[in-house]
Amino acid sequence: MRDASNGVVGRYYYDGEGRRVKKEVPATGETTIFVYDAFGKLIAEYSTQVAQPTEAKVSYLMSDHLGSPRVLTEQSGKVYSRRDFMPFGEEIRTLQRTEQLGYGADAVRQKFTGYERDSESGLDFAQARYFHFGFGRFF
Repeated sequence: MRDASNGVVGRYYYDGEGRRVKKEVPATGETTIFVYDAFGKLIAEYSTQVAQPTEAKVSYLMSDHLGSPRVLTEQSGKVYSRRDFMPFGEEIRTLQRTEQLGYGADAVRQKFTGYERDSESGLDFAQARYFHFGFGRFF
């Protein structure tokens, strides 16, 4: 994928089923490998740029009927992040949402309908195509 000045912002590799299996980001030097189970569900991601956590953390993701991740909880069940989406996938952010209400930051890349958002392009990877939530259109 290239930006407006024709610079490479990301390289993506796919298997025969159209699933992304590798992602390279030249600007950061990061390479991510995606691993799927026999049913095609993403089960692991391995990255060359892994920060050393100060403490291991287990998180659980709860999705709505569209597959959009809505609530993230800690291992104990305590909610640490919530998400709401506009009709075409833009995240709703308001000043009334505070950390006390559980609307904190998180590092989950799955967004609206479970599409993975590529931070380098700002587009959601929807398997066979890309989706721009601001326009509500596929590319």
